[in-house]
Amino acid sequence: MVTKDADFIAQVVGKAIEDVGAEIVVQVCMDSAAVCKVAGRKLEAYFPHITFTPCTPHCLDLLLKDMGKLDWVSSVIAEARTALKFITNHHKSLALFRTMSKLELLKPRETRFATNFIMLQRMHEVKASLQQLVVSDAWGEWNQKSSHEMEGEEVHDILTSAAFWKGVKELLAVSESIVCLLRQCDKGVPVVGKVYYAMFLIGEELGALKEGTSEQHPRVKLSAVKYEQISWLWRKRWEYLHLDMHSAGFVLEPEFQSAEYGQDHHAEVMQGFLNILEKLVPDADDQAKAL
Repeated sequence: MVTKDADFIAQVVGKAIEDVGAEIVVQVCMDSAAVCKVAGRKLEAYFPHITFTPCTPHCLDLLLKDMGKLDWVSSVIAEARTALKFITNHHKSLALFRTMSKLELLKPRETRFATNFIMLQRMHEVKASLQQLVVSDAWGEWNQKSSHEMEGEEVHDILTSAAFWKGVKELLAVSESIVCLLRQCDKGVPVVGKVYYAMFLIGEELGALKEGTSEQHPRVKLSAVKYEQISWLWRKRWEYLHLDMHSAGFVLEPEFQSAEYGQDHHAEVMQGFLNILEKLVPDADDQAKAL
């Protein structure tokens, strides 16, 4: 049996780099597991010009998973899943819903926590249809005659609860930009130059939600406690994910040449860019030409 420790991973990845030619490799994207991060540090000793980065979509999904462990988040997701499961698991309730909505309900996948927020997005889109469903005469007649009347009443209470829908709006507000970036990174196209600014904007949006000044979600204002919890999780994941490669990519990305992001961020991204330049272009004269 093979032990998949840092030494084993470094050996496998190192062989792959040598097979394709180390001179043409700039970046290696690895799993976000701690053992992979250690393997990356070991490999950088042999390939100093290569940057070993954690997988961005995986880190973003873990950020959403971290959020899902908060009590106020997990309770909303649990209630949403209860309602969704009940409606989709019974032919009658699903048939009634389809007479009221042109959009289908989306079920979450166990392996990707982000799909919980995609589920909530769709439920919010068909909110009127869901509420119409559980207050309809057809629902009441069917539910009273069934053996699952209590479960049906629970679903009724969830979908007519102002507190539940308030929670849904809050979760969509804090997760929308994260899910958007995750989808962008999952498309299989080069996006390393877009990650830094996208994460910066996520932080800005969280601040706006705390103040109740978000242009995207003008009716949402997070409490100080909720903001601190989400903001801390975002900072923790960004500190784990962020490397000089993101800064260099941002500097070189034409889309952001006129972006406004503050003097502190300017110093950070320029230093990251210079660090990558030194890794890829060891000669001082060539560095000057590149600058």
